Amino acid sequence: MQGIYLNELGLKFVKTCLINYLGQIYFFGAFIVAIFWFTISKKKSLKYFSLYTLFLSLTVYNPFIVKLLFSRINQDAVYYRFFWLLPINIVVAYLITSYINRVSSFVKKLIMTFLIICTIIVLGSPEIYLSSLYQLPDNLYKVSDELLEISEYIHQDTDVENPRVAISSDLLMTIRQYDPSIILTIDRDRAICWQGAPSFQDMTADYLYQLEKPIMDVIYGGDTSNPDAFLNSMNSTATQYIVYSKSLEIQSFLQSFGYQYIIETDNYIIFKTC
Repeated sequence: MQGIYLNELGLKFVKTCLINYLGQIYFFGAFIVAIFWFTISKKKSLKYFSLYTLFLSLTVYNPFIVKLLFSRINQDAVYYRFFWLLPINIVVAYLITSYINRVSSFVKKLIMTFLIICTIIVLGSPEIYLSSLYQLPDNLYKVSDELLEISEYIHQDTDVENPRVAISSDLLMTIRQYDPSIILTIDRDRAICWQGAPSFQDMTADYLYQLEKPIMDVIYGGDTSNPDAFLNSMNSTATQYIVYSKSLEIQSFLQSFGYQYIIETDNYIIFKTC
């Protein structure tokens, strides 16, 4: 998770990651109750869930083991994925259906089911206003329409299958998921390093980071004080397109290299370098 670092939190790292992973969703409490129930249950099959959860607690969720191992492999940002191993949805669903099946009357079962659904909606997303439940995503890809526009504009302009693009940092994570045909000049981890994340600062001496840094200085920070380094980076990385935020005043700087203005969206400007 971004902003949560093992070197800073130490033994509190796992707990902090879990709290941030769960957010404001309260299903975890029901999961703990269910696991306790499975432990004392006479059904042997249910005890496997308890043993599995215990195994995870003693290994990948053990703060001492995590501190010992993960501090060496520098994977703080993706540790939260281990929480996907918890069978929360399956266990809670079993708990609910078991409770409903104990009700004898069909009408009471319907009422109980309705009340549980309402409870799931409220406890699952307590910070969501009811009006937002009716809001649909901009598109089927669940990314901003602006990102789709940028991808389309680039492909319409280029004659190569895999254009090389240096893109604004706030689009870096999503465009690589939506359009893998675009080759990103700036690596995600090196962008995080440039932004100052403590656990990524050991990358500052890397050759590739130093190669990409002048581009990030310009299109992330608006720093145009070193045009020679920027031009060298652009040429070395064979970057063909630049997408940057309108909040930056770098248009004249880019035009001084003969780069061509292509088009702009509501928040971004696209330049072609060749």
